[in-house]
Amino acid sequence: MSENIKIRAPATVANVGAGFDILGFALEGPYDELELSLVNGRGKAKFVSLEGYGKGKLPEDGKNLCAIAVQKVIDRLKIKDKDIEIKLKKGLPSSSGLGSSSASIVGALHGANKLLGKKLNETELLQIGIDCEAVYSGAHADNVAPCLLGGFVLVKSYEPLEIIKLGGVSGLHVSVCHPDFELETKKAREVIPKDVPLKNVIKNQSLLASLIYGIAKDDAALVARSANDYVVEPYRAPLIPGFGDVKKAALAAGAGSCSISGAGPAVFAFSLSQKEAEAVSRAMAGAFGKNGLGSRRYVSGIAKQGVHAI
Repeated sequence: MSENIKIRAPATVANVGAGFDILGFALEGPYDELELSLVNGRGKAKFVSLEGYGKGKLPEDGKNLCAIAVQKVIDRLKIKDKDIEIKLKKGLPSSSGLGSSSASIVGALHGANKLLGKKLNETELLQIGIDCEAVYSGAHADNVAPCLLGGFVLVKSYEPLEIIKLGGVSGLHVSVCHPDFELETKKAREVIPKDVPLKNVIKNQSLLASLIYGIAKDDAALVARSANDYVVEPYRAPLIPGFGDVKKAALAAGAGSCSISGAGPAVFAFSLSQKEAEAVSRAMAGAFGKNGLGSRRYVSGIAKQGVHAI
């Protein structure tokens, strides 16, 4: 049984346009890194240190989501004679729309499970991950699932939990731009009305079907022009300064589609080449800049691998 393990957990994009709460994919970068150590003890998760984003802001004790996740694994497996110490290096900002909390949770779950003999299966880990997400931002799997499994992932059902791995799409490139601005998931959910126009629901149904068909057929061009949203985006867009300008800039630079990543404020766009994706990311950052916001930009493929040991 290994006594020490290092884990990398990737950023994720949830919703992917029309797939609100049911579709997400993993990015090749950025990511969180964790180091977990199994030591003699009494069945406790011990948070040791935090580096990177969130230092001085996120809890560095048992209230950290990593510690909560590890404790759930320890309790589930009824471990009484070992503790797990956790060191977290956050490469993902909080409240970014890039699955920051999911990366920390999934990295912790994966590492703890491996240290303790890989006794929990994927579905069990997913359910624990969803329960941990619910602590701060609601019970959703569209970040947790792709972070754990990699590629595109569809949440078919929450009760019972059923996840469909859709895989990657060759030739699809993702531009992500994260402005220097925080948007809490709770606030982003509060602006969504309970009733939306039927015509917009129909548009989203068509887009979601196109997205999933494109993924299944490995059709990057179809996927690239299908990541739009007429149901949630119109209500969240005003929460992100300059979003309209950013989307226009992305499309003008060659993106096939552009939308809000998760709850935002990060924005993502799909392109069909690395060169195009770089140009799109620069255009997005420039548009945020014209609206008074600095930003970080990333260009990535769809990560075939989710959380993993390094």
